Amino acid sequence: ALTMKNCTVSYNTAETSGISSADGGGIYAQGKLAMTVCTVKSNMAKTGGGIKKDNDEFTMTNCTLTNNVATTNGGGIFTMGTCDFTMADCTLTGNKAKNGGAIYAGKNTSSTQLATVTINGGAIGGTGADANEASKSGTDGGSGGGIYINNSTLKLQNNAKVIGNKASVRGGGIYVGGTDANFTMESGEISSNTVTITESAEIQGGGVCVIDGAKFEMKGGSIKNNTVIAAAADNAKARGGGVCVSGSGSTFIMKDGNPEIINNKVTKADGSNSSMKITTIGGGIYVWDNAKFEMQQGTISGNKALKGSGINYFTGAGGGVCVGGGAGYTNDTAEFKMSGGTISKNEASSNGGGVAVMSKAQFTMTNGTIGGSEADKNISGDKGGGVAVLHGTFEMQNGTVSYNQATGSSGAGGGVYGMNFNSNKGSIIIKGSSSISNNTAMSSGTLAGGGIDGSYKLTIEGDVKIMYNKAPKGFGGGIACSQDAQVELKGCTVEGNTAKELQYGHGVYISYFDNTNTYFKMSGNTKIHKDNNVVLGSIGNKRAFITVTGHLSVNDPNYYPSLTMNTISGYFSSRVVVKSGGSYTLQASDISKFKVTPGGTPQKNWKIVLEGGVGKLKTDP
Repeated sequence: ALTMKNCTVSYNTAETSGISSADGGGIYAQGKLAMTVCTVKSNMAKTGGGIKKDNDEFTMTNCTLTNNVATTNGGGIFTMGTCDFTMADCTLTGNKAKNGGAIYAGKNTSSTQLATVTINGGAIGGTGADANEASKSGTDGGSGGGIYINNSTLKLQNNAKVIGNKASVRGGGIYVGGTDANFTMESGEISSNTVTITESAEIQGGGVCVIDGAKFEMKGGSIKNNTVIAAAADNAKARGGGVCVSGSGSTFIMKDGNPEIINNKVTKADGSNSSMKITTIGGGIYVWDNAKFEMQQGTISGNKALKGSGINYFTGAGGGVCVGGGAGYTNDTAEFKMSGGTISKNEASSNGGGVAVMSKAQFTMTNGTIGGSEADKNISGDKGGGVAVLHGTFEMQNGTVSYNQATGSSGAGGGVYGMNFNSNKGSIIIKGSSSISNNTAMSSGTLAGGGIDGSYKLTIEGDVKIMYNKAPKGFGGGIACSQDAQVELKGCTVEGNTAKELQYGHGVYISYFDNTNTYFKMSGNTKIHKDNNVVLGSIGNKRAFITVTGHLSVNDPNYYPSLTMNTISGYFSSRVVVKSGGSYTLQASDISKFKVTPGGTPQKNWKIVLEGGVGKLKTDP
């Protein structure tokens, strides 16, 4: 055993000579090591520029490690095997390596022995020259600016700080990789770390990178003000400003003591042009390549996915969270499950101010809030102020999506947007006691969907509230449905929504039906307030209508919707506006629960008559 107190170890270099290896520039220990109030500075080695420690116990208290360099791994400290390393109130600054600028902890490759690193208080990193750094060299390195964990265990507690570190590829603050890797954050902060590189590369995890089956539990503390900056180069990619989770078996859970992911961002370097394809996705968190993220508690707020270039839809996406592979057309079983917490004040320059779903990924929300108030709104520069489902599925079983905004002249889906473009299909399922309310979509003169813009599949059932949403310049104050949409309302309340004007559909706007697979179905306790009219679109002989698939159980005349034809010429006698679907036979009692907005030339009153098993328009003298 070796005990060191009030010592300084400085300006040493470990060189290969005979049977010795170039490890542990300042100290190389294999037995127990205890250090108190020591300084290890300006040492150099191949691994463990300051210290290399294999196996057994290792404690450091009130120590300083600064300006040490490893030409491979562990600029400040390299530890491996069964080493149980505890560091209390120490400071590690200015250390450099290919991987693990300050600390590298790894599994013994010849056995199942794992290292454990516990950090109690203190700080790893700082500003300017105090930043620890992991730099890529050739095709190697560039991960874990502060800490690199390879198939080992890391615990961050007692308000420890990992701040201001730099990496060129993955994990500006911390890299955690491998199926045996576990990281638990109980308190403290991971802040102001950066991942950036000057060449075309896929870079990720400004604060934390969780990869290759690793597991990260965040029980408290904050991950904030971290940044990933894509190079001004073709095919450069920046992913996960705060946290990036990737690879089968990789998991990230926010739980317990109100953890925070705040004010992180992905962006691109200056000097790019529109011919360069640059991806910037997941301002706060990016989950992809079959990884899983679960949010039980906490806050994801103030994060930004700023605009890349040269790629439609899949750049500047997912201000708070992006789930899915990001290439658009790929298959990715990545999952995001939200059972609590708040996603607010995030911004995407394109799609998904709060959350973006891509590549057939899945987002399931069983509770929690996306937005919450005017001050807490998420904002997208294009589609999906709250949630944009670009390719995949969003299933909301409870919770709230409110006060979000889809801005810009094509801003659609203030609350939720589902895409239908080429092979990109966004399915939306809203159930239970969910609420989509007070959202705004700013699309002008076209489909907006203040609450929801459903362009592919939209199913709503239960006691869902679609209320007080706005489309001040476009179609569909509450819900907008494209000509290719498949929409089914099995139970909900649509009330208090507003569009630009009556002909734009305060409650619902249904475009013309482009093919026989397109539909708008209603059944059960579906309540659409009489002041929230439903517009039936048409173009030529392609006309929208409502399909009733089950008994309409609403008996309050205040919730008998008024049907409005989108053009004056859309009003004509015997136009079919209501049909039956499935095995259900349309009843006169169902027909009585629809009213018709006056229209035509000259303007007339209309009613719906059950004739030949369908509901047809007739003038009502």
